[in-house]
Amino acid sequence: MKYLVLGSTGKLGNSVSEYLISKQCEIINTSRKDSEHPLDLINLERINSFLDEINPEIIINCSGNVNFSFCEDNKDYINQLHVESTKKILNWSEENKSRYIHISTDHFFDGNEKKLHKESDEVNILNHYARTKFHAEQIAAKYNNSVIIRTSFISFSDNKRGAFGDWLIDTLFENESPTLFDDSYTSSLDIHTLNKALFEVSESDYSGLINIGIDGVYSKAELVIDLLERFSIKKSRIELKSVKSISPERASSLGLDTSLFRSNFETRLPKYHDLVDYLYEEIQSRI
Repeated sequence: MKYLVLGSTGKLGNSVSEYLISKQCEIINTSRKDSEHPLDLINLERINSFLDEINPEIIINCSGNVNFSFCEDNKDYINQLHVESTKKILNWSEENKSRYIHISTDHFFDGNEKKLHKESDEVNILNHYARTKFHAEQIAAKYNNSVIIRTSFISFSDNKRGAFGDWLIDTLFENESPTLFDDSYTSSLDIHTLNKALFEVSESDYSGLINIGIDGVYSKAELVIDLLERFSIKKSRIELKSVKSISPERASSLGLDTSLFRSNFETRLPKYHDLVDYLYEEIQSRI
């Protein structure tokens, strides 16, 4: 199978590419810049000719902009990046019988704390990022050889900038009085397990919407406090704050019910204590 990874220089795209290489897959990487095969997805007229040249059998779309403020300030650009490019890619995929894997988000739910949301639950759109990601989901759902994956992940970067794992390290070891959000709930899992799950999904004949996360839900404050305990670190002060204090407004109840994935696929999704164990070991290896 020939894979095309869109957004291959992003955190997820780069990790997915490395995993596919380890599986000895034929893979083409592309991103707006710094890739062997550059493609700017807002250049809508270029998409068809690019895909014709590459002719992928499986497309994994990891592209997107997750900067909420940027999305609010550049709505036309984000519409093209998240929505209009998806239309073009899906049209090509349908005509050429290519499998399409769409990486979405978990930013669709709010106000119900630790609830685990099923794929069928009604969404609650609070910002332009979520609005465009949901619109892209609706487009992808019309194609019967597509999979829409709602997920979020924890990764680390080599340059120690930008990834949530890097923030964890800084919060644990550098910040003496961290501010934590105790009402921001998530089912984010480690990026390595996500890679395995994505590969299994891509090689299957499954189609439709599916959640991938840990088998459970936790708050970001809970995660930091549990890691502080594991490392036997005491802080002079910890301030608990509401995620609703951040602008632009964002959803807070991002728990995902993963029972559909667990009943259809073999990749074992971690429970919360597995995630804490993994992060403890990973952080130890980096400090």
